[in-house]
Amino acid sequence: MPAPDDFDKELGQLLAVFGKNARALRERIGASQEQFALLTGIHRTEVGAIERGKREPRLSMLLILAQGLGVDPAELLHGLHAPEHRRAPTHSKAR
Repeated sequence: MPAPDDFDKELGQLLAVFGKNARALRERIGASQEQFALLTGIHRTEVGAIERGKREPRLSMLLILAQGLGVDPAELLHGLHAPEHRRAPTHSKAR
């Protein structure tokens, strides 16, 4: 069984790639974080946290980001793969 921090390490790497993709796409449209925040309704600090890989966006946020960038959501996910490690369940079912 993998160590508990294997999942966290892999998640951190995934978030870093996602953030790099988001930043590159935002820069491609020539928007600052502040301009992009106004365009999407996402707070600038949230945009920054996503781009730094410090925040895991929800599905709705993925769609908002893609819409604001004028891209298919797949462009934000470019280079990502499903995590190999899984977070251990926090509870067990009684039978």
